[in-house]
Amino acid sequence: MRLPALRAIEVDLSDAEITERIKAYKPPPRNYPRGYYRLFAQHTRRANEGCDFDFLEGAEGIPEPEIH
Repeated sequence: MRLPALRAIEVDLSDAEITERIKAYKPPPRNYPRGYYRLFAQHTRRANEGCDFDFLEGAEGIPEPEIH
């Protein structure tokens, strides 16, 4: 009896089928009309800028930390 590997997903597909599925995949549109995901997508700064919401910059007189 073969035990399944931990933290693995096994599928019964050929390599060709997997390749075709990967080529055909199109990610869903990221159209968030409202809510946290829209807020995150529109206002999160890049990693080199601190990964914070842009509207919190300099909030309440607290200086932004240096980013190294």
